[in-house]
Amino acid sequence: MLQYVRINYFRSRNVYIDGALSGKTNVILRVDEGTHIFDLGPNLNYSPASIKKKVTGTSALRPIEINFELADAG
Repeated sequence: MLQYVRINYFRSRNVYIDGALSGKTNVILRVDEGTHIFDLGPNLNYSPASIKKKVTGTSALRPIEINFELADAG
């Protein structure tokens, strides 16, 4: 069953779900129900490096929100 997630970051970046390019940040993406690993790909200047999350019980109007932040430079 399709579920919905929104990967938040301060600017637009590629989103990888289970290692596959799956869309961009800050928009609602569709994903199969289940546990997935989310990251923003190369240039690891964000935190955390990845987020593992079970995705279930969502809708287009109520996606799971997953937040990444700019990593500290030093």
